[in-house]
Amino acid sequence: MSEFAPPLESISLVDHRGGMRVVAGPAASARLLVFVPGAFTPVCADEVRELVELVDSARNTGRSSALAPGFEVFVVATDSAATLRAWLHDLGADGVLTGCSDFWPHGRAARAYGAFDEGSGAATRRTFLLRADGSYRLVASAHPGEARVRADHAAALHLLAEGL
Repeated sequence: MSEFAPPLESISLVDHRGGMRVVAGPAASARLLVFVPGAFTPVCADEVRELVELVDSARNTGRSSALAPGFEVFVVATDSAATLRAWLHDLGADGVLTGCSDFWPHGRAARAYGAFDEGSGAATRRTFLLRADGSYRLVASAHPGEARVRADHAAALHLLAEGL
């Protein structure tokens, strides 16, 4: 994994429950930002299911005190918060992950992280690990239509559980 980059300007997005979440800049806890091209797509759904399994597995192996409330996992897409709410509910991920809508201004957070495809108007498959101070690093990426490597997400979750 690469070194941590300095914090970006603070960006908050509406989450799928109607709250606001800090996805760039300093926040109360460390975060894993998982950018996905869109809700209700097969590869994105598979990745979210894997993330749910990984987080649940980490919680069940005795790291629950580090995982809740020690850090958060955000799935970020340019879909609306209502779309993310329905999608995460359908996947059974609602109580494990938080969906963050990068809908308007369209792709602002994805652009800030260099994870936006202007041609498709959607986020690219990139995952960033953020410390509470907002410094960040890329931990996983994949080409369009391909899933990220599960082991990369597992390693990032392990780092978060261990307090980075």
